[in-house]
Amino acid sequence: MKDLGVYLRKKYVITDKLVHPEYHREDLYARSSDVDRCLMSGYSLLKGLYPTGDSPPVHTVSQNEEFLLRGYEHCHKYHQFVESVLSSDEMLSTLAKETPLFHKMSRMTGVEVSVRNVKPVTDAIIVGDELAVQSTRTTKHQPLPPHGAEFNATGVGLTLTNDEMTRVVAIRNNVNYAMKSDRKMARLMVGNLLRELLERIAQEIQGSKDSIGHGPPKISLYFAHDTTLMGLLTAMGVVDVYGREEPPFASRMEIELLELERMDSISKLSSNNYFVRISFNGKMIRLGECQELCPVSSVAQYLSPMIPSSLVAWSLECENSQSDLDGDVGGSRDGVSELHDRGYMGLDWNEWSTMAMVLSVVLVMMNVMFDHVVVQYFFERAKLLGTQPKRKGSGMETPSRGSHNFEPVSPLNGGGGGTIGNSIGDDGGMQDASRNSNLWCGVTRRSMCCGLASGGFIAMSFVFLVAFGVEWNEWPSVCFVIVSIITMEAMLMVGVTMYTKCLKPMDDYGTYGRIPTDDWNVDWSVDGGGVSDTI
Repeated sequence: MKDLGVYLRKKYVITDKLVHPEYHREDLYARSSDVDRCLMSGYSLLKGLYPTGDSPPVHTVSQNEEFLLRGYEHCHKYHQFVESVLSSDEMLSTLAKETPLFHKMSRMTGVEVSVRNVKPVTDAIIVGDELAVQSTRTTKHQPLPPHGAEFNATGVGLTLTNDEMTRVVAIRNNVNYAMKSDRKMARLMVGNLLRELLERIAQEIQGSKDSIGHGPPKISLYFAHDTTLMGLLTAMGVVDVYGREEPPFASRMEIELLELERMDSISKLSSNNYFVRISFNGKMIRLGECQELCPVSSVAQYLSPMIPSSLVAWSLECENSQSDLDGDVGGSRDGVSELHDRGYMGLDWNEWSTMAMVLSVVLVMMNVMFDHVVVQYFFERAKLLGTQPKRKGSGMETPSRGSHNFEPVSPLNGGGGGTIGNSIGDDGGMQDASRNSNLWCGVTRRSMCCGLASGGFIAMSFVFLVAFGVEWNEWPSVCFVIVSIITMEAMLMVGVTMYTKCLKPMDDYGTYGRIPTDDWNVDWSVDGGGVSDTI
């Protein structure tokens, strides 16, 4: 890594004179994954890039918030993809042929090797092999053997022959390629990083300045992982060329923005004068039909399918839940993420899609049940308001709820008889009132109207939203809106029904003034005493 820093200094400091020989804050920005080996690699490279003067800082964020350089670790959908690859029949049949070698590696490492941990175990063995190779070299320029001359696991007494080490490397490369060569997954692996890189290019072209007049840094360094590099190779469509083998240590990808110099100042203002050049370990990468120099607009167009619009859109596309973002990743405990701050009322964000639909159905049932129980009760009790309970000692008795032998008494003047919304003076009037009550207050009809209105509203909402292209992962927000509207609809329905069918007629006919008092001496032992009993 230090040698790589020396190479970058020679190219960008000495030859191209892109930045000052000594570190200046406005020249360089360095960011690393919050992993010890990445941070140490970054500081080693910077020692080679700036051998004298101040040492540049390396920025980082905690692992549970590292969606830029290790987004793949926090993407539920990518983990599902890896699981499907490792459990595929093709992968299992391929690795089954290496069962004896797996047993030997298990004895050497003390770890039971399986299809799910074969990558980290082979990584550890290959690192040990490389250290053994380095130890055999007496001078810096001495050619290195392919493997560590029958690499020996210290203290175990077992060795892997050169042929076995070749097979270990092949297993590691095959598994690594299978997990990281899918272009759809590359969008989830490195889409956030590509978005930041293109944003930095746009800022440079537009001449953006910060509050103190500094533009974007001339050099941005990112210290990440082999998976990050593999994701970039896949997104750029060259993984089959450069990614069949795992990137070696100190691998680099250089993405350079170049400006075409012209004599007239007007043409220099055009974005058509800017080109991008990409290389991997010194080998040029061509994006699509571009040559080594690719116009910025062509680069943006080629990479746009690989870039989510925002961090939230990426998380929804990953089908992340709170448990995914809080779970153990790479052996470290991830805390509450900035995207999903403990969910809502104890439910993960993606569970609200189903929950909101359930609430919609519950609200429809509430409408119907309210109509069946409450409204019906008030109307049935309101029918008794046309009957005044008789006082004891005068030969008048309080009518029973089940009795229909009422003596009509006018609510206004004590004569003629009356019911809600209709003045009744004879049996025909009573029948007419009954028909009117059934027409407007019939339980079945009202229930059907309530249920059909609410259910129809929900169904139409879903149909229209699906027609407009709303995807499943967008339904949490949409369903909150639907539930809010249905709640308002239910409140209006109940409120209007209660007022127009119960309260307003009672007020119009003065029935509030007929509430019995204690001096009536009403016998409440009989069911159905009157308005006071209803209230």
